[in-house]
Amino acid sequence: MPDEIKKRFTAFKLSLGLLSQGTIDFEQERFSRLILNNKEIVRVNIIATVVDKFVNEQGSYASVTIDDGTGNIRVKVFSDNIAMLKDLQLGDTLLVIGLLRHYNNELYILPEIIKQVDPRWLLARKLELQKEYGPSYETAMQKDTMSKASKPPQSSLSASSHTLSSPEPEITEEKIVDFIEPKEKTLREQVLEIIKEYEKEEGIDVDKLIMSLKAPVDNINSTIIELLEEGTIFEPRPGRLRIL
Repeated sequence: MPDEIKKRFTAFKLSLGLLSQGTIDFEQERFSRLILNNKEIVRVNIIATVVDKFVNEQGSYASVTIDDGTGNIRVKVFSDNIAMLKDLQLGDTLLVIGLLRHYNNELYILPEIIKQVDPRWLLARKLELQKEYGPSYETAMQKDTMSKASKPPQSSLSASSHTLSSPEPEITEEKIVDFIEPKEKTLREQVLEIIKEYEKEEGIDVDKLIMSLKAPVDNINSTIIELLEEGTIFEPRPGRLRIL
């Protein structure tokens, strides 16, 4: 048993909508793994926004509900780990790495790491998942949109829920690359310039490139695809770009 507890599983980058498409596998009536696209998923790496927070009166249990635009899920902590959620506020964008758990017909995340990140990482993750999962990711987006359109606004879960009047979180920003003003240079020129700057590091990750620019993520994605197709840049490995 101790060896099983210590075993480290891959933390898969997923959207919450993709999680809902998976099949839950049980062993002896206990949650074992989530099966999705032939992957056995136990740990996840999620970027999403806090939309609800709850702490019980005894201070022995807390949870936040996070939403990434494709679905939502609860992140739960107990007793000594309450501090992980203590300072979180509605509107915070989080990177959550943790174990999937299932109880009372609910799939939730037992967190190992929770980190506040710049909201633009949501866009970077969206682009990354669109590229990896294609139609499956788009289907998850469509299902979430239809679900939200058919449901009336929900009231607060309980009097103990922390509802804030202004979702303006204090974000801990990660300095990636100085922003480039697009006044004089085209987006194409900016993309190429940044990729060239990272040649000594054997390329730059797509999400890091997106965080370096102010342009809409869809425009950046189109520019990257165009440069790849014409052979100006290439991918030494998925999600990393270099000048040819």
